[in-house]
Parts: sequence; C-alpha cells; structure tokens
Amino acid sequence: VHLHDGAGVANRKTAVPPRVMRRLQEPGTRVLLDLPCEASEVGSGDSGSNVTYHSVDGSELGATGIVIGIIMGLCSSVLINTGQNLQANGLTATPEAKDNPCQSKTWRLGLLVFIFGSFGNFAAFTFAPASVLVPLEAVQFVTNVVFNKCVNKKVISSRMVAGVILAVSGVGTVVIFGPRSEQCFTIDIMIGYWRSALWWCYLIGTLGLSLAMFFVHKAYSRALEAGTPKRGSVHVLPISFALCWALVGGAQMIVHSKAIAELMELIASHASEKMAGQPFPLATWYFWLEMSLLSICGLIWLYKMNESLGLYDPLFIIPLLQSSYIVFGTVAGGIFFQEFANLSEKGLAGKLSWPLFILGMVMIVFGLYLIAPPGLSADEEGNVSQGVPRERVVSDPSSPGNSKRRKSDRMISLSESYPNCKVEPTQVPWQSASSKGAVEVGSWRCGCCCWLRATFLG
Repeated sequence: VHLHDGAGVANRKTAVPPRVMRRLQEPGTRVLLDLPCEASEVGSGDSGSNVTYHSVDGSELGATGIVIGIIMGLCSSVLINTGQNLQANGLTATPEAKDNPCQSKTWRLGLLVFIFGSFGNFAAFTFAPASVLVPLEAVQFVTNVVFNKCVNKKVISSRMVAGVILAVSGVGTVVIFGPRSEQCFTIDIMIGYWRSALWWCYLIGTLGLSLAMFFVHKAYSRALEAGTPKRGSVHVLPISFALCWALVGGAQMIVHSKAIAELMELIASHASEKMAGQPFPLATWYFWLEMSLLSICGLIWLYKMNESLGLYDPLFIIPLLQSSYIVFGTVAGGIFFQEFANLSEKGLAGKLSWPLFILGMVMIVFGLYLIAPPGLSADEEGNVSQGVPRERVVSDPSSPGNSKRRKSDRMISLSESYPNCKVEPTQVPWQSASSKGAVEVGSWRCGCCCWLRATFLG
C-alpha cells in the first residue's frame, strides 16, 4: 500500500495487516484507519479502493503546544540550576551541614527544586520536539552566572561572560539550523530505532569514550591523592568527569525520556479509542525496557551531578556538565530518532544546515573552553589549584605549604554510627595554593541516604 501526499505522489510505503488487505481487495470497500501520521490518501494498487485515515499523534494543540513546551522547558531549566546552586550553598551553610548535608534546609530545598525541575523537563517532551527542548538548557548558563553573582557575590570574569555568550549563541545556532523534522511514533517504529546500525555504532563509541574518560579521571585522581599530581590536572579532572557521566548518564537520559514521553502520549491516545488494534504500551516489553533505562541513566546523572558539587566549584562544574549534556544529548537524540536524516533537505538553510549545525556545536565547545579557568604556572599546578577536587586535597594551616593525604586516611567507614560523613578543611578550587581563607566543605557522599533517613525516620 502506497501513502500519497496531497498531490497524489507516492512518497513512502507502509505495511498493512492481512485482515485489512482482504477488506481492501473487496470491490467498493472504503476503510477508515487510525494511524499516527498526517491525513492522506492510500491506494491499494490492485483494487483501486481508497483508504482514509486521520492523525492520532496527540498533537492537537499544534503550535500552542510547542509554545507551552518551550515555556515549560525554560522554567524547568531555571529550577534545575537554582536547585544545584542551593545544594552547593547548603553544604557550607552551617557546621552541622558539614557532617550531615541532609540536615541543611537549604540543601534539601535545593534537592526538591532540582527534582521538580527535572519532572517539568520530562513533561515538556510531550509538547515540543527534543531537538528544540534540549538546546534550551543553555538558559542554565545565564541562571548560573546570575545566581553566583547576586547570591554568592562571586566575581565573574569577562572571559567567563564571553564563554557563556558564545556557548549560548552556539546553542541558538543549533536550534535555528538544526533538525526540524515532524515525526509520528508507534511502538513498532520506536522498536525499529533500536535496529539502526548508526545508533549502535554511536552507542558503542560513546560508551567506549565514557569508559576511557573514567579511567583517565581515576588515574589523575590517584596521582593527586598520592601527592604527585600530573600536569594538566586542573583541566583534565573536571573535563574527564563531565564527559564520562554526560555520555553515559545525561545524553542517554534524554533519549529514553523522549521515548517514555512518546509512549505516554500513545497511552493517552489508546484511552481515547484512537489506537484501536494497537497494543497497549504498558502491556509491552518495550515500555518497561525504556522505563528501566530511563531510571538507571537518570539516577546515574542525578548522583553524579550531586557528587560534582562536592568535588568542584559550582560556578565551574555546572556549566561544564550542562554543556556536555546539551551537546551529547542533542546528538544522541538526533541519531536515535533519526532527526538528522533529512537535515540537508528540510533544514532552514538547506544544504548549509549541516555546516551551520556543526558550527553551533563548535561554538558551544569553544565557549566551554572560555568558561574553564585559565592556565596556571607549574608551581601552582604542583599545589592545590583551580578545578582540583575539594575533598581530595587538604590545606593544613599549621604547615607552611599544603599537605596532601590519601582520601582513605580521611574517610571513616559508612558502617559506623550516624552521622557517617567525615569532614576536613578543604580549599575552594578557584583559590590558588597561597590564597587565604580556605573554606571547609562537607562531604557529599551520604547526601541522598541521609536526606531520606532524616525525612522518613526523623
């Protein structure tokens, strides 16, 4: 059966169930099919019977729905970044928060704001395309700078401002000239995405790169704990951390969030009797596979985002993580949902869409480079410096220099009685080794467990 556009030109084929085919072969038969595509005419070829069908993709809101999705995405991005910064402030708010972060109301409020924003981002996927929503995460750069400038009273360098502007401009370029394909989904179509050779090549490649970054971060961390930091640790540690967990956590979370959002849309369509003959999504193995993958990737991303706040300065690590999340999430979503397939034909700039799309990605990466702290001298790199994990390097005020001890010597066993977080004075990553006023920062590691214990057990 050939699907035709308005001019009567066949543009693609679709499979028709045998029982429907038998009806089509009966002279004079007209059948109304419910398919998740735009209304068109279908010719059977042999019998000449016509089949009409209507859209059941749940997009009745049209342009209004996209606007709602964009507004939800923007508000959710602001909430996510605000929550992250509140969590960071909660770690240093009171002496009690150093031993047990979950006792800080600011930290708990930040966690709730972050979770609420994350759910808002997920809900926005049901209104607007992923290729539009993911780049909107760039608003977090603006929120991060404003929060740290106004609330934390930090000095924002012109280099960092330029990096933020360049990164946001790059994301805008990706949004304008990136994929604009309008797709319709069924369970069979989304299962078919998993059979794509390009997707499997991307998946294997990114997981391999993530594993490589994990071992790089591990090697540099061990060298730092041993008191012999490798050259370039200032940038290698946070960048390898961000790349590793953005690839395996954030980017994959976007793909499976979009898939679950589309499946939820199919559930709503099924309830309205528009999906007669289609399997109920909750009764399929595919739904639970996507839900499991979303839960795993989401928990990994949430855990590592929380961990990063205890390791690095929020003003540095949050833009780094979000840049990686946006870039790799856009690429992963575009490949899985095949949004790049017709970019040259349907893109706003035609054949120039691909070069402009790549240019936008390059602008984001270069903006990330400008956001990163400037290079340090060899003497500074030998001491505690920018970007070095907070809990792994200790400043000893009683000694003329900075003494370094292995983390295992400073941490107590988690099996010991509550509280189970040991705190040591640490130096803020944005201060050099000779800077005064080292700040004590509590360990993040029992954060989620302590919060749950305090909330439900008192």
